[in-house]
Amino acid sequence: MTAIGADLDKRICRLAMQGEDGQLTMLPSIENERENWLALPAKLPPQAEIAPEVSTQWSFCDECAGGGGWR
Repeated sequence: MTAIGADLDKRICRLAMQGEDGQLTMLPSIENERENWLALPAKLPPQAEIAPEVSTQWSFCDECAGGGGWR
């Protein structure tokens, strides 16, 4: 499994990816806009699972991630 950690701020999200080999990679930050979240899964491995920070932005992230096919 590839894990994606999401640090959610009001306007941007910082992302880190840990692959099956345990290697940690920082990904480019994205602006918290629906089209950015919906486009993100196509740029990542299909088995990727997201673990967002618990914050007030979580409901927006959850709505976009679910609509974009995230697990």
